[in-house]
Amino acid sequence: MPFAGISRRSTSGLLLIGLTCAGCSADTSTLKSVTSTLAPAQSPVSTSTDPPVEVYARVAQGALKCWFGPEGSLKKTHVFHAKADSPTAGTPIEIAVHTREEGTSHGVLRAFAISIAPSGSGSLVESKNIRFPPAQAELMVADVGRWVAGKDDCSVVGTGGWNAAAPPPAGNGAAEPQANAKAAAAKGKR
Repeated sequence: MPFAGISRRSTSGLLLIGLTCAGCSADTSTLKSVTSTLAPAQSPVSTSTDPPVEVYARVAQGALKCWFGPEGSLKKTHVFHAKADSPTAGTPIEIAVHTREEGTSHGVLRAFAISIAPSGSGSLVESKNIRFPPAQAELMVADVGRWVAGKDDCSVVGTGGWNAAAPPPAGNGAAEPQANAKAAAAKGKR
């Protein structure tokens, strides 16, 4: 017996309490830095004097043009989804970008969300990144802010949107050899 008059169970309990209290008195500066990185990021908020339906139309049009257009960088990997109740209901309009399920057109996991809520005589727009890398999410948030303000451009100039592949060069390599062969054949006939 370790201590006279104290059972093994009591000794274990005292040891556990002692270790717990010792942990409480440790330096907490590293704990603060770790927990601050785990805190959810603030969602960027934009405001507009226009009603939610008009703001929704601009944001949806911008997303469909830039992100999901013919050369949009999300066209093959993500799905656009929107939900809007009657404007008189006063509920927020939701736009979501979901990851695309392999081989289908169905969205699986929410990756980015935009909420457009009535606010007085205008709208309050909140963007929330869920799954995109921070650098890409910043570009998406910037796009949403521009569209809310009535601008229709994308983060990268051009119809391909941000991170879209560069267009192929004007002369694709396959047509040039044929043209060269025809030119050589024509020269040989002279």
